[in-house]
Amino acid sequence: GPAWGRQPDWRDGTAWSEEIRAELGHFGADYWIRPEESSGTALGAIGVLESAIEEIQPAIALGPATSLGRDQLPHLAARLGLGLTGDAIGVEMDPSHGLLALKPAFGGQLVAPIASRTLPAFATLRAGVLDRSEPDRNRAPAEILEFGDEETLMEPHWHDFVRETELGGVDLDQASLVICAGFGLGGDEHMAKVTRLAEKLGGVVCGTRRVCDLGWLPRQAQVGLSGRYIGPHVYLGLGVRGSFNHTVGIRRAGTVIGVNNNPKAEIFAASDLGVLGDAPAMLEALLAVARG
Repeated sequence: GPAWGRQPDWRDGTAWSEEIRAELGHFGADYWIRPEESSGTALGAIGVLESAIEEIQPAIALGPATSLGRDQLPHLAARLGLGLTGDAIGVEMDPSHGLLALKPAFGGQLVAPIASRTLPAFATLRAGVLDRSEPDRNRAPAEILEFGDEETLMEPHWHDFVRETELGGVDLDQASLVICAGFGLGGDEHMAKVTRLAEKLGGVVCGTRRVCDLGWLPRQAQVGLSGRYIGPHVYLGLGVRGSFNHTVGIRRAGTVIGVNNNPKAEIFAASDLGVLGDAPAMLEALLAVARG
Protein backbone atom coordinates (compact mmCIF):
# COMPACT_ATOMS: atom_id res chain seq x y z
CA GLY A 1 0.00 0.00 0.00
CA PRO A 2 0.97 3.68 0.03
CA ALA A 3 4.06 4.56 2.07
CA TRP A 4 3.32 5.89 5.56
CA GLY A 5 3.44 9.66 5.86
CA ARG A 6 4.34 10.41 2.24
CA GLN A 7 0.88 10.83 0.69
CA PRO A 8 -1.24 13.70 -0.62
CA ASP A 9 -4.13 14.82 1.59
CA TRP A 10 -6.06 11.64 2.53
CA ARG A 11 -9.35 13.53 2.44
CA ASP A 12 -8.95 15.23 -0.92
CA GLY A 13 -11.47 12.91 -2.66
CA THR A 14 -9.25 12.43 -5.70
CA ALA A 15 -9.51 9.56 -8.17
CA TRP A 16 -6.24 8.29 -6.64
CA SER A 17 -7.97 7.78 -3.28
CA GLU A 18 -11.06 6.19 -4.85
CA GLU A 19 -8.88 3.81 -6.85
CA ILE A 20 -7.22 2.56 -3.67
CA ARG A 21 -10.60 2.13 -1.97
CA ALA A 22 -11.83 0.03 -4.89
CA GLU A 23 -8.66 -2.09 -5.07
CA LEU A 24 -8.71 -2.81 -1.33
CA GLY A 25 -12.36 -3.86 -1.59
CA HIS A 26 -11.65 -6.18 -4.51
CA PHE A 27 -9.04 -7.99 -2.44
CA GLY A 28 -11.39 -8.52 0.50
CA ALA A 29 -10.92 -5.44 2.70
CA ASP A 30 -13.99 -3.98 4.42
CA TYR A 31 -12.11 -0.99 5.85
CA TRP A 32 -9.25 1.30 4.88
CA ILE A 33 -7.62 2.44 8.13
CA ARG A 34 -5.80 5.75 7.84
CA PRO A 35 -4.68 8.62 10.10
CA GLU A 36 -6.69 11.81 10.52
CA GLU A 37 -3.45 13.78 10.44
CA SER A 38 -0.27 11.84 9.72
CA SER A 39 2.71 12.45 11.98
CA GLY A 40 4.72 10.20 9.69
CA THR A 41 6.20 8.21 12.58
CA ALA A 42 6.18 4.52 13.48
CA LEU A 43 4.78 5.29 16.92
CA GLY A 44 1.98 7.26 15.31
CA ALA A 45 1.12 4.25 13.16
CA ILE A 46 0.85 2.10 16.29
CA GLY A 47 -1.58 4.61 17.76
CA VAL A 48 -3.78 4.42 14.66
CA LEU A 49 -3.83 0.61 14.72
CA GLU A 50 -4.59 0.55 18.43
CA SER A 51 -7.60 2.83 17.96
CA ALA A 52 -8.80 0.83 14.95
CA ILE A 53 -8.72 -2.51 16.78
CA GLU A 54 -10.54 -1.04 19.78
CA GLU A 55 -13.21 0.41 17.48
CA ILE A 56 -13.73 -2.53 15.08
CA GLN A 57 -13.07 -5.33 17.64
CA PRO A 58 -12.00 -8.01 15.13
CA ALA A 59 -11.72 -11.66 16.12
CA ILE A 60 -8.35 -12.02 14.40
CA ALA A 61 -5.46 -9.62 13.75
CA LEU A 62 -2.64 -10.64 11.41
CA GLY A 63 0.47 -8.73 10.41
CA PRO A 64 3.68 -9.32 8.43
CA ALA A 65 6.77 -10.73 10.13
CA THR A 66 8.93 -8.22 8.29
CA SER A 67 11.49 -5.98 9.97
CA LEU A 68 8.80 -3.28 10.27
CA GLY A 69 6.19 -5.71 11.61
CA ARG A 70 8.60 -7.22 14.12
CA ASP A 71 9.42 -3.74 15.37
CA GLN A 72 5.92 -2.26 15.62
CA LEU A 73 3.45 -5.07 16.25
CA PRO A 74 4.86 -6.25 19.62
CA HIS A 75 4.38 -2.63 20.79
CA LEU A 76 0.78 -2.81 19.59
CA ALA A 77 0.17 -6.14 21.35
CA ALA A 78 1.57 -4.76 24.60
CA ARG A 79 -0.61 -1.64 24.36
CA LEU A 80 -3.74 -3.78 23.90
CA GLY A 81 -2.75 -6.48 26.43
CA LEU A 82 -2.77 -9.18 23.77
CA GLY A 83 -0.73 -12.31 23.31
CA LEU A 84 1.25 -12.37 20.07
CA THR A 85 2.49 -15.40 18.14
CA GLY A 86 5.39 -14.08 16.10
CA ASP A 87 6.95 -15.38 12.90
CA ALA A 88 4.31 -18.04 12.20
CA ILE A 89 4.64 -20.14 9.04
CA GLY A 90 0.90 -20.55 8.57
CA VAL A 91 -2.52 -20.31 10.16
CA GLU A 92 -5.51 -22.65 10.50
CA MET A 93 -9.03 -22.32 11.86
CA ASP A 94 -10.12 -24.74 14.59
CA PRO A 95 -13.81 -25.07 15.60
CA SER A 96 -12.91 -25.24 19.30
CA HIS A 97 -9.95 -22.85 19.59
CA GLY A 98 -10.42 -20.44 16.70
CA LEU A 99 -7.26 -19.25 15.01
CA LEU A 100 -4.23 -21.53 15.30
CA ALA A 101 -0.85 -20.00 14.43
CA LEU A 102 1.65 -22.60 13.21
CA LYS A 103 5.17 -22.42 14.62
CA PRO A 104 8.14 -24.74 13.96
CA ALA A 105 9.45 -26.54 17.05
CA PHE A 106 12.30 -28.90 17.98
CA GLY A 107 14.56 -27.68 15.21
CA GLY A 108 11.83 -27.90 12.62
CA GLN A 109 11.01 -31.55 13.27
CA LEU A 110 7.40 -30.65 13.99
CA VAL A 111 5.00 -27.75 13.59
CA ALA A 112 3.11 -26.72 16.74
CA PRO A 113 -0.35 -25.09 16.52
CA ILE A 114 -0.66 -22.20 19.00
CA ALA A 115 -4.04 -20.90 20.16
CA SER A 116 -4.52 -17.47 21.72
CA ARG A 117 -6.08 -16.86 25.15
CA THR A 118 -6.79 -13.23 24.28
CA LEU A 119 -8.98 -11.62 21.63
CA PRO A 120 -8.36 -10.70 18.98
CA ALA A 121 -6.05 -13.63 18.25
CA PHE A 122 -2.86 -11.90 17.10
CA ALA A 123 -0.06 -13.33 14.95
CA THR A 124 2.60 -12.24 12.49
CA LEU A 125 3.28 -14.31 9.38
CA ARG A 126 6.46 -14.79 7.41
CA ALA A 127 6.41 -13.35 3.91
CA GLY A 128 5.54 -15.89 1.25
CA VAL A 129 3.65 -18.43 3.38
CA LEU A 130 0.19 -17.43 2.11
CA ASP A 131 -1.05 -17.86 -1.44
CA ARG A 132 -1.90 -14.72 -3.35
CA SER A 133 -5.66 -14.12 -3.38
CA GLU A 134 -7.65 -13.43 -6.53
CA PRO A 135 -9.55 -10.13 -6.67
CA ASP A 136 -13.35 -10.12 -6.63
CA ARG A 137 -14.34 -7.22 -8.86
CA ASN A 138 -17.94 -7.39 -7.59
CA ARG A 139 -17.02 -6.42 -4.00
CA ALA A 140 -17.79 -2.92 -2.82
CA PRO A 141 -14.94 -0.45 -2.14
CA ALA A 142 -13.45 -0.42 1.35
CA GLU A 143 -15.00 1.96 3.86
CA ILE A 144 -12.65 4.67 5.14
CA LEU A 145 -12.04 4.86 8.90
CA GLU A 146 -9.79 7.59 10.25
CA PHE A 147 -8.13 7.72 13.65
CA GLY A 148 -5.76 10.02 15.47
CA ASP A 149 -2.11 9.00 15.68
CA GLU A 150 -0.97 10.58 18.93
CA GLU A 151 2.42 9.25 19.97
CA THR A 152 1.65 7.73 23.36
CA LEU A 153 4.67 5.44 23.51
CA MET A 154 8.20 6.12 24.66
CA GLU A 155 10.40 7.06 21.75
CA PRO A 156 13.11 4.40 21.19
CA HIS A 157 16.75 5.40 21.13
CA TRP A 158 18.46 4.44 17.88
CA HIS A 159 22.08 3.35 18.26
CA ASP A 160 22.99 2.55 14.69
CA PHE A 161 21.59 1.58 11.31
CA VAL A 162 23.24 -0.93 8.99
CA ARG A 163 22.05 -1.44 5.43
CA GLU A 164 22.79 -4.87 3.99
CA THR A 165 23.60 -5.11 0.32
CA GLU A 166 20.61 -6.57 -1.50
CA LEU A 167 20.94 -9.29 -4.08
CA GLY A 168 20.81 -8.05 -7.64
CA GLY A 169 17.97 -8.67 -10.06
CA VAL A 170 14.38 -9.46 -9.27
CA ASP A 171 13.39 -9.63 -5.62
CA LEU A 172 13.68 -13.17 -4.25
CA ASP A 173 10.08 -13.22 -3.01
CA GLN A 174 8.76 -12.41 -6.50
CA ALA A 175 11.21 -14.36 -8.67
CA SER A 176 9.87 -16.89 -11.19
CA LEU A 177 13.18 -18.78 -11.32
CA VAL A 178 15.42 -19.36 -8.31
CA ILE A 179 18.78 -21.13 -8.27
CA CYS A 180 19.79 -22.35 -4.83
CA ALA A 181 23.43 -22.85 -3.95
CA GLY A 182 24.05 -25.75 -1.60
CA PHE A 183 27.09 -26.83 0.38
CA GLY A 184 27.55 -29.64 -2.16
CA LEU A 185 28.93 -27.10 -4.64
CA GLY A 186 32.13 -27.33 -2.62
CA GLY A 187 33.20 -23.72 -2.09
CA ASP A 188 32.42 -20.04 -2.43
CA GLU A 189 34.45 -19.87 -5.63
CA HIS A 190 31.35 -21.21 -7.43
CA MET A 191 29.03 -18.41 -6.27
CA ALA A 192 30.01 -16.06 -9.09
CA LYS A 193 29.11 -18.74 -11.62
CA VAL A 194 25.78 -19.43 -9.92
CA THR A 195 25.02 -15.70 -10.06
CA ARG A 196 26.03 -15.55 -13.72
CA LEU A 197 23.75 -18.49 -14.56
CA ALA A 198 20.84 -16.88 -12.73
CA GLU A 199 21.39 -13.61 -14.63
CA LYS A 200 21.49 -15.47 -17.96
CA LEU A 201 18.20 -17.23 -17.17
CA GLY A 202 16.46 -14.20 -15.65
CA GLY A 203 16.45 -15.66 -12.15
CA VAL A 204 17.68 -14.96 -8.62
CA VAL A 205 20.20 -16.75 -6.39
CA CYS A 206 19.44 -18.07 -2.92
CA GLY A 207 21.26 -20.38 -0.53
CA THR A 208 20.87 -22.90 2.24
CA ARG A 209 21.53 -22.00 5.85
CA ARG A 210 24.97 -23.60 5.82
CA VAL A 211 25.98 -21.67 2.71
CA CYS A 212 24.88 -18.39 4.30
CA ASP A 213 26.48 -19.27 7.65
CA LEU A 214 29.78 -19.71 5.84
CA GLY A 215 29.40 -16.32 4.18
CA TRP A 216 29.21 -17.65 0.62
CA LEU A 217 25.98 -15.67 0.20
CA PRO A 218 24.47 -12.84 2.28
CA ARG A 219 22.04 -13.74 5.06
CA GLN A 220 19.04 -12.27 3.22
CA ALA A 221 19.52 -14.94 0.54
CA GLN A 222 18.84 -17.79 2.96
CA VAL A 223 15.76 -19.90 2.23
CA GLY A 224 14.16 -22.24 4.74
CA LEU A 225 12.86 -22.44 8.27
CA SER A 226 15.08 -19.65 9.58
CA GLY A 227 15.14 -17.73 6.30
CA ARG A 228 12.85 -16.82 3.43
CA TYR A 229 9.76 -18.67 2.16
CA ILE A 230 9.55 -18.54 -1.63
CA GLY A 231 7.22 -19.75 -4.37
CA PRO A 232 8.98 -19.54 -7.76
CA HIS A 233 7.70 -21.28 -10.86
CA VAL A 234 11.03 -23.16 -11.05
CA TYR A 235 13.49 -23.95 -8.24
CA LEU A 236 16.90 -25.42 -9.12
CA GLY A 237 18.92 -26.75 -6.21
CA LEU A 238 22.62 -27.30 -6.93
CA GLY A 239 24.33 -29.42 -4.29
CA VAL A 240 21.44 -28.92 -1.86
CA ARG A 241 20.99 -31.75 0.67
CA GLY A 242 17.33 -30.91 1.14
CA SER A 243 16.67 -31.19 4.88
CA PHE A 244 13.19 -30.32 6.16
CA ASN A 245 14.52 -27.02 7.50
CA HIS A 246 15.26 -25.98 3.90
CA THR A 247 12.46 -27.61 1.91
CA VAL A 248 9.76 -26.07 4.13
CA GLY A 249 10.80 -22.77 2.54
CA ILE A 250 10.12 -24.00 -1.02
CA ARG A 251 6.87 -25.87 -0.51
CA ARG A 252 5.01 -23.35 -2.71
CA ALA A 253 7.46 -23.77 -5.59
CA GLY A 254 6.06 -25.00 -8.90
CA THR A 255 8.71 -27.31 -10.37
CA VAL A 256 11.56 -28.38 -8.08
CA ILE A 257 14.77 -29.67 -9.67
CA GLY A 258 17.42 -31.17 -7.41
CA VAL A 259 21.04 -31.92 -8.36
CA ASN A 260 23.12 -33.98 -5.94
CA ASN A 261 25.70 -36.76 -6.19
CA ASN A 262 24.24 -38.59 -3.17
CA PRO A 263 21.36 -40.90 -4.18
CA LYS A 264 20.02 -40.71 -0.59
CA ALA A 265 19.91 -36.88 -0.53
CA GLU A 266 16.62 -35.65 0.92
CA ILE A 267 16.19 -33.11 -1.87
CA PHE A 268 15.08 -35.89 -4.21
CA ALA A 269 12.00 -36.58 -2.08
CA ALA A 270 10.92 -32.97 -2.59
CA SER A 271 11.87 -32.80 -6.28
CA ASP A 272 9.77 -33.11 -9.40
CA LEU A 273 12.98 -33.86 -11.30
CA GLY A 274 16.07 -35.30 -9.64
CA VAL A 275 19.51 -35.33 -11.24
CA LEU A 276 22.04 -37.73 -9.70
CA GLY A 277 25.34 -36.10 -10.52
CA ASP A 278 28.07 -33.64 -9.65
CA ALA A 279 26.63 -30.20 -8.89
CA PRO A 280 29.71 -28.17 -10.05
CA ALA A 281 29.78 -30.13 -13.33
CA MET A 282 26.06 -29.47 -13.84
CA LEU A 283 26.66 -25.78 -13.16
CA GLU A 284 29.35 -25.63 -15.84
CA ALA A 285 27.12 -27.50 -18.33
CA LEU A 286 24.18 -25.19 -17.73
CA LEU A 287 26.42 -22.12 -18.12
CA ALA A 288 27.71 -23.46 -21.44
CA VAL A 289 24.14 -23.91 -22.70
CA ALA A 290 23.08 -20.49 -21.40
CA ARG A 291 25.94 -18.83 -23.25
CA GLY A 292 24.51 -20.30 -26.44
